[in-house]
Amino acid sequence: MKKLVSWRNSGFNIHNQVKIKSQDKHGRESLAQYILRSPFSQEKMTYGEETKTVLYRTKMRPGTKKNFAVFPVLDWIAALTTHIPDKGEQLVRYYGYYSNVSRGKRKKEKPQDETEISWKPEVIEIEAPPVSKEIKKRWSYFIRKVYETDPLTCPKCQGEMRIISFIDQPDVIKKILQHLGLWEESHAPPDKNQRRKEITFDPSYSQLI
Repeated sequence: MKKLVSWRNSGFNIHNQVKIKSQDKHGRESLAQYILRSPFSQEKMTYGEETKTVLYRTKMRPGTKKNFAVFPVLDWIAALTTHIPDKGEQLVRYYGYYSNVSRGKRKKEKPQDETEISWKPEVIEIEAPPVSKEIKKRWSYFIRKVYETDPLTCPKCQGEMRIISFIDQPDVIKKILQHLGLWEESHAPPDKNQRRKEITFDPSYSQLI
């Protein structure tokens, strides 16, 4: 115990060069994404089919003087699975204002209505309001936010594309894909009414006898 108390901590480093203001919503969101980031980045992975290895690129390390690492497939899977948390393991802990204790206190401090409502509110059915153009644009925003790519960006000129119309007619879709060389003929499922062939067993051909 004396050795443990007398041991002097070697210290640790804290990076405090980046400052985020309270009104900076994008900065706070980026910080939260950094804290909950995945240990591996899919963009840095390259799989070699011939060598059956995974090449992972990273920053230059002073010790090894390399900015990449090569893993056999099984070693790469083992490295990935070590980051999978155990069942019930807590990875994120909330302190201060967001802690469970603080949220429980705020919930108890909320004023409760002393009078109980004995009547039932009248339900009036109304038609849903028309969807505005701003709400329709949100689908591209969410795709860009989750997959980090803009579906309305042209892959050739990187310009912004505009939706003209939606095509849902199968014949028209097939004609367009055939013109672009992207149509693949699918085999029709077998007919249920088709008579199945009977299979007979001949013991003379069996190798077990």
